[in-house]
Amino acid sequence: MTADGNLPRWELNDRFGFKGPMDEGLDTYVAETGEQAKSFHSKYEGKLASVSLRQVIVEYEQIAVRRGTVSSYLSLHYDTQLDNDALKKRKGRLI
Repeated sequence: MTADGNLPRWELNDRFGFKGPMDEGLDTYVAETGEQAKSFHSKYEGKLASVSLRQVIVEYEQIAVRRGTVSSYLSLHYDTQLDNDALKKRKGRLI
């Protein structure tokens, strides 16, 4: 606790760009990430021997970062509201 009694606060919405854990933009972001993952799978399944491994890794990393963004955002929100059942369910659906 700081001298004035105020604890530091995470400004998650500013950091991650969502309006809150129930933001529909989060659903859109998750859906887009899922489409990118499906496209990645279709593009590279059985073809790794004939493509640039560097390019494959770059594309995979972009998808992994997006998934990590959603996971981190929702987990950090939930960590401060462990008794919020709606948030717990939302986190379970999206992660």
